[in-house]
Amino acid sequence: MGQSAQNFRFYLDNDDGTPVKAEVTGVETLSLNTGRSIDTVVTKDSVHTFDNDSGFSASISLVRELPAGAGQNLLWATHEANATRRFYLESTDAGGDTFSGEARIAIESIESPARGVNMYSVTLYAQGAVTRGVAS
Repeated sequence: MGQSAQNFRFYLDNDDGTPVKAEVTGVETLSLNTGRSIDTVVTKDSVHTFDNDSGFSASISLVRELPAGAGQNLLWATHEANATRRFYLESTDAGGDTFSGEARIAIESIESPARGVNMYSVTLYAQGAVTRGVAS
């Protein structure tokens, strides 16, 4: 069975010095980019391949909470401070993927349709290594 955004939980490290993670609720869509690719250069006499690593990123669409929960408040605080924060994307399914690392977070747009719910478009840009694991 495949995983959907509903099978992932998005957490940010609490900024009060405790090892508590605050869940950012309202995830509607999630797109992960590992940043790894293989590029090919073809010349007259040969073909060369090489690894390219542009860095891990994640694009997330969130339903705006009113009032905002602790996780969405941390999201805004990190965005406004142009800071980095440790993130966790964790599958709720045993055997599913988990990702964690330090990231710069940008709330890139806010969509407010005439009908329906307000949405945030959020992008995480990893700052350094991202650890992939397996959910238990």
